[in-house]
Amino acid sequence: MKIFSLVIIIFTAVHAVYGQGNLPADTAENIIMKAMRDELNRNMEELEYEDYKKPFFISYAIADARTLLINATLGSLVRSNMSHIRDWYIRVIIGDYKMTDENFEDIGTGSPDYPQYLKLPLDDDYYGIRRCLWEATDMVYKSASQTYKNKINTLTEKNIDPEDLPIADFSYAPVVSVNIDGPEFDLNKSKYEDIARDLSSLFDNYPEIIYSDVTFAVFYADIYFINSEGTEVKIPLELWSIAVSAQTFADDSEVISNQLLYYFMNPDECPNLNVLKEDVTCMVDNLMALKEAEIYNDNYSGPVLITDQTVAQLLAFNLFSGPNSLIAYREPLYANPQMSVYYGQRSFSTESKIDKRIISKFLSVSALPGLKNYNGIALTGNFSVDGEGVIPPDSLVLIENGILKTLLNDRTPTKRIDKSNGHNRYAIMGTGITKQIGPGVIFVSCSEGKSREDMKNELIERAKEERLDYAIMIKPITSGTNYRPVNVYKVSLEDGSEKLIRSVNLGNFIDNNLKDILCVSDSNIVYNTMIPEGMSGGMLESFMSGTDIIKGLPSSFIVPDAILIEEIEIEGIAQPLSGNLPIVENPVGKHIKFFLF
Repeated sequence: MKIFSLVIIIFTAVHAVYGQGNLPADTAENIIMKAMRDELNRNMEELEYEDYKKPFFISYAIADARTLLINATLGSLVRSNMSHIRDWYIRVIIGDYKMTDENFEDIGTGSPDYPQYLKLPLDDDYYGIRRCLWEATDMVYKSASQTYKNKINTLTEKNIDPEDLPIADFSYAPVVSVNIDGPEFDLNKSKYEDIARDLSSLFDNYPEIIYSDVTFAVFYADIYFINSEGTEVKIPLELWSIAVSAQTFADDSEVISNQLLYYFMNPDECPNLNVLKEDVTCMVDNLMALKEAEIYNDNYSGPVLITDQTVAQLLAFNLFSGPNSLIAYREPLYANPQMSVYYGQRSFSTESKIDKRIISKFLSVSALPGLKNYNGIALTGNFSVDGEGVIPPDSLVLIENGILKTLLNDRTPTKRIDKSNGHNRYAIMGTGITKQIGPGVIFVSCSEGKSREDMKNELIERAKEERLDYAIMIKPITSGTNYRPVNVYKVSLEDGSEKLIRSVNLGNFIDNNLKDILCVSDSNIVYNTMIPEGMSGGMLESFMSGTDIIKGLPSSFIVPDAILIEEIEIEGIAQPLSGNLPIVENPVGKHIKFFLF
């Protein structure tokens, strides 16, 4: 007992000396960075198991995040939650710059499934942070080591010397030290609850609206990153958003919906409440107009004039997804050629188009990641360093006069691009972070701009030349805000008047060939948005609810406020076969009655 007691006393004394005297000052930054640094160094020195190689590279990222999500409908709160989250991201690479365990696909390989208990402590617990990093590193190391062995075996079977591989697996990057303090997270929760209540209460006056919702979402994080090369980074990631959604039925049972979206960097940039109310009123008026709009029962193939934020959505989708995506992807080595079918193939064709024309010759596209404001509007997509600790260039020309020059990429080399240009960015996953290659601030410029009036005149003339009965315009419900759905108008070839139509299938609108742009406007707009992972379709039509409105990659687009496309196919949507209108009138009001058809 005496010996046992003496051991306890000694252990307690040593822990007190090491745990207090050798720990940094009691700040979250110091404790998190020291825990990351100490555990990374220990694993680089000591991780070695049986016939597995020692790690070549390790990086850790921790996001110390606060979130807020408020929902209100008809003047009442539905949800109001604040949370504190600590998320982490670990990368362990086996091999060397020439060949690593990465860029290889085999059945059974891939990232390990982490157990549910493997979470970072919310308290500034030095040993708790290290324990989580230690266990996760161990799991990733074992998985990466086995993948590396499988890759070596595959190359041996194919009689390929690793030194003869045409592309390196990992690129060099300068060692950097970046420390940027973000603003204090001092949120006046009740203020934004009142805004949500106030905006949502506007729908009390519209019994025709069967569903309405106001969502206020905030994500703020201090992100800490280190790697075994010596890079250390601390940066803030902050995004605020307001979404206003509404839905109604037309008399023929067609669902008609709209959504306003606002993204901004901090509470000082929150739109004025009166402006928000005006936009909501405009949206409701538009819904009421769509209820009474002409049902489109025709087919159209011809010139289309697209305006305002709709232009930005079209360009964002076409430039960063599909066959002309300006993102570099590395096709992996497959253990079996049939694996490409098993895993599914991405499009790798864009890189082969470097030095070739991919869009209209009077358009150029540049990445300006460090640009914080444009014409007095804050750009939510700006960033100073990416998720791999690489500082991007101030300006990167992606397309010049229609000719593809380069692509956004990370530290994984491709056939034509061997070094990172710093665009492996942190993306928000609602309650955590991930990384993906994607745009920050994108500027689309033109060498031959026209006025909106001239563009509309050209639209009409083109439609006349093709002997069409009318022309088509597509534009948003309001000007100066983000949005989801769009309005479609028939334009008279006689007097230029515009007639709103509904039940329209936009066909190949979103997936349009940008070579077919006839002209663009001579003025620009700013569009702040969230790019979903993989830039999935439906950006124009789908509602975003809950944490989804603040899920993705913060991005900003500076684009011409109108474009004229030579040909887009448009057709009517088949009407519902059976009615789905409510049987009993809306309890919110007694002015309008719905009847079941």
